[in-house]
Amino acid sequence: MPTVESSPTLTVDQISKVYVDLRSGRSVAALRKVSFELREGDFVCILGPSGCGKSTLLKIIAGLIKPSAGSVCIHGRQIHGPGADRGMIFQEYALYPWKTVQDNVEFGLIIKGEPRAKRAARAREFIELVGLRGFEDRYPRELSGGMKQRVAVARALANDPQLLLLDEPFAAVDALTRQRLQEEIGRISERTKMTMLFVTHSVDEAAFLADRIIVLTPRPGEIQEIVDVDLKRPRTWKAVSENQQFTQLTARMMNALHETASGRESPVREPEVVTREP
Repeated sequence: MPTVESSPTLTVDQISKVYVDLRSGRSVAALRKVSFELREGDFVCILGPSGCGKSTLLKIIAGLIKPSAGSVCIHGRQIHGPGADRGMIFQEYALYPWKTVQDNVEFGLIIKGEPRAKRAARAREFIELVGLRGFEDRYPRELSGGMKQRVAVARALANDPQLLLLDEPFAAVDALTRQRLQEEIGRISERTKMTMLFVTHSVDEAAFLADRIIVLTPRPGEIQEIVDVDLKRPRTWKAVSENQQFTQLTARMMNALHETASGRESPVREPEVVTREP
């Protein structure tokens, strides 16, 4: 767990994002004045309904898009674009289909200029960590959806980022595989102590994974509340399904989301054309 004395790994300060529909000229506010901090070793989930700006916020932190207002700092340094200090895992597997598992995991290390022997050993280390030992020479087409996402996790971890960003990474797999992957990422978090920020619209997933949950309102996304999750680790679905505290936590958050959604105007749809900042 993070220490009280540690400085923030991530500082998100008053982030807002407004898109403009180039066809109609109408502005669409995606995020409004979002602020929070993550410290070393935190596992924090961003929870909210579809269209509330969760993925937009993660992409701003990743440096893939610019905010309309506010700033993002990693260890006190403001970010202005993508960087090796952040790794990102998308809902899509984003693997190179012509590369083997070993080569996919090594790819970021090649970009960083790591020597061949060192990068090969490090890739094997994280392939084993995600439970894919023996699959090093397989291609993505030979893997299941869950295995592909394990490769994506191994590739991100092998680059040793200060912050790992996960954008609904298990949404495309079946329910049983999803639970197994949730247990796996929890185990990896415990072992590596890496700081993780995980986007989800699933209350159960957030409560199972997180130390803290940042609950966003419907669009424009604002912080409704930040919830501490006081459940023992390591966590398994068998254990939490029998835990009254887990049941009460998920019921509380579900009720809060329903109350907030009913008290706000229905969000307009995301523009379906190319947008720009005002």
